Amino acid sequence: MSTALLKKFFSHSAIYGLSGQISKVAGILVLPIITPYLTREDYGTMGIIMAYTGFVLILQNIGLNVIAANSFYQHPSRYKWVWRQLMGFLNLWYIPFHVLLGALLYVVLPDAALEHRWEIIWLTVIPGILFGPSLFLGLLYFQLNQRPKSIAIRGIVFGFLTVALNVITIVCFEMGFMGWIYTTAFVTILNKLSYWIPLRFKVGIKPIYAVRWRLWKKRLSIAIPLMPHYYSSFLLNSSDQMVMERLELPTDLIGAYNFPARFGGYFGVLAGAFNQAITPFLLQSYKENNEAKAKFLVYNFQLALFGSTFTFCLWSKEIFQILVNNPSLESTYWLVIPIVMGYNYRGMYVGANSRLFFYERTKVLWKITFLAGVSNVVLNVIFIPIYGIVVAAITTFVSLMYMGYAGFYLKDYKELTGEDYHPMKWLFATILLTVIAFLGVDVSLYLKIFIFIFTLSGIAWFFNYFKKNIKTDTENV
Repeated sequence: MSTALLKKFFSHSAIYGLSGQISKVAGILVLPIITPYLTREDYGTMGIIMAYTGFVLILQNIGLNVIAANSFYQHPSRYKWVWRQLMGFLNLWYIPFHVLLGALLYVVLPDAALEHRWEIIWLTVIPGILFGPSLFLGLLYFQLNQRPKSIAIRGIVFGFLTVALNVITIVCFEMGFMGWIYTTAFVTILNKLSYWIPLRFKVGIKPIYAVRWRLWKKRLSIAIPLMPHYYSSFLLNSSDQMVMERLELPTDLIGAYNFPARFGGYFGVLAGAFNQAITPFLLQSYKENNEAKAKFLVYNFQLALFGSTFTFCLWSKEIFQILVNNPSLESTYWLVIPIVMGYNYRGMYVGANSRLFFYERTKVLWKITFLAGVSNVVLNVIFIPIYGIVVAAITTFVSLMYMGYAGFYLKDYKELTGEDYHPMKWLFATILLTVIAFLGVDVSLYLKIFIFIFTLSGIAWFFNYFKKNIKTDTENV
């Protein structure tokens, strides 16, 4: 039975991964084509724009994601009514929200972007104003109904479209960072539209604008405490570039960090694919009070991350030599290691925090995620002026490790389950793999092959061990 569950989990993960990873791989393969037309300043400018945009985008759904997801399981007969209310409320909220976003961009755009100020603002806010929360609700609908192919097809189509348009705008029209801006706006509109149509006409999710404040007060009391939690993703993944800009580091130096950080984003997509696949199974296991199944899923999620991140980091030097046709960007390969290995936090993070989400213990999540994000910003402010951009990669890794494992030690988590996930052992394994990747990235080819085979064999052994020794009840899967 455990084999059947694993097949279903990994098949869904593969489908979700296809939507992000095939197009990402295509994007990586065209790096030799586009990098000669881009500079560190282009990467730095785009990094700053993305950082400030991310700072505001966390407010976009004001934490209502958990209301939408929980209503699907807790009120299966009337979740569509709840979603219609959510869509109406968010449509109204998106108007002042996007005004705020546009005003922020007007003020903070770097010098290199000032001549394109109004283009950037309009291209950033128009997709959200036109189609509201259709992307968020559409993704959630297909995910919770365990229909990953619907998500994957869109991901692949729009992913390849993004790659093609980036090549056209950056290489053919030599638009620099503005190529990314135009491409993102166009593809986002199409992507949102592709979900808006089936939601509205097939599923019947049409907005209800009558706001019953008595009902919304209860919902917002659950959702708003999640805002610090959601801000953690920005504070950990995007605030580095904002801090560097505030510290007045040169834009090209920010670009030297932002380029390897983009590879961290690729692995964020991979971790997100696993996360999307595992979430319905985890929520179902909590509903069934099946702790063995939950642990089985989380452990194998973690091992899958170990194998993928370690492989990339160990061979990052060779990968950059092949893909990056720009010497100033190629030399940043070593910064990839702490950034990418940091994404191993996701497996155990899901193991602890999905349970808190399911039982709506949301008020304690800030103690994990927001504190991790704030510590990342504070450490960057203190140490970047002294040690340079390498600090940002290290502090991101440390903060992600805290976020991944702190949840197991919260009182609320311990009250919900007595199951021991051995978090310290998994943390030690993550640190050990990171150290091995650092030490092995510059060694000789034959020694690197030996390290690679030996380490991957160990991960495979543990995978097989958990498959055989954690008994799960999967009859209802």
